[in-house]
This record gives sequence, C-alpha cells and structure tokens, in this order.
Amino acid sequence: FTENDLHIVVTSEDNDDGVKGLRSSAFTGSNATGFSLLGAGLRGNGSDTFRRINEVAFWYYPQEHVSEEKKSYIGYVSIAGAYPDGAKDYRTYGLSVRCVKLETEPSSVSE
Repeated sequence: FTENDLHIVVTSEDNDDGVKGLRSSAFTGSNATGFSLLGAGLRGNGSDTFRRINEVAFWYYPQEHVSEEKKSYIGYVSIAGAYPDGAKDYRTYGLSVRCVKLETEPSSVSE
C-alpha cells in the first residue's frame, strides 16, 4: 500500500465524502470507497497494550527512512483527517497492517 494507492482511493469517483469515505461506519465514516478503514490504534514501543483504538488507524509504507534506519514512513487516518505522507515512526511500533487482495477475472476451465 503506497501513498499513490491512498490517493487513488481518496479521490475515487464514488467518494464524495473525502476522508469520511475511507472509514468504516463503525469508525464514524460512510465507507463510500469500500476501503472499510477501522481505527485499530497502535502499540507503542515496549508496550503490550494498544492505545487510540477507534480513534486512529496507522500503517507503514514500504519505504524506510534513509537517515533514520530504525524508522519507516507511515500514513494514518483519524476522525479529524488523513495524513498520508511525510510522517515517520519506529518500525518496532505495532501499527495497523492493511492487506489488499488483488481480485482477477476467474479463469475458464475447459472440460
């Protein structure tokens, strides 16, 4: 999941709700995009408990930060808005993971 992917979802033609269209209805959203984002919170460094559940969803981007090798770029969405770029945080934090399934046309099987 990259910054470009997030931009595509936010600006999809079915989304007239902006960031609210990314969030699941359980996370005060309209889910207009079908992205179904939930506020999974985060687990801080050295902590066994998650915090900010139902407040914010964080995720890591694939690229690591060049000058700070223990950090990676992150994105996050809160009830207040989306912060898709520029932020960085420790890779040891327990941030949300967004798994995306690529659906393809079913192959036809001939008998």
